[in-house]
Amino acid sequence: MKAQSQRRLRQLHSWIGLFFAPAILFFALSGSLQALGFQDRAAHYDPPAWMTLVANVHKHGVVRRDRKAAPTKPPESKAAPAKVANMFSLFAALLGLLLSAGTALGIWIAMLNRRNRPTSFLLLLAGIGVPVLLLLA
Repeated sequence: MKAQSQRRLRQLHSWIGLFFAPAILFFALSGSLQALGFQDRAAHYDPPAWMTLVANVHKHGVVRRDRKAAPTKPPESKAAPAKVANMFSLFAALLGLLLSAGTALGIWIAMLNRRNRPTSFLLLLAGIGVPVLLLLA
């Protein structure tokens, strides 16, 4: 491959990465929370509203969704045992955190290039704005 083709390919990779980086960060972090079950309601736990909102965007692609009534435990049952994350859930949560770290590192590296910094910044803003507009539409 010629040097000019490699430069163009790296530039295209950078532009695509910067545009999708905000979504990758969102889905990786919200997926980590969901892998550990923090958005699930339990007998004595009601997740914060922001966590329910994030989970709904991640799982259903909607901003607002009716919150279901918290499950009630039958009078004869004992308190529900605490949910213990299995090894795959821990792996998935770690994967999301490390994907977020790698994406943040990629953004930082892309922003180090002073010549392309304005374009990089605009692509990041577009990567935030387009999904938000699609959610609100």
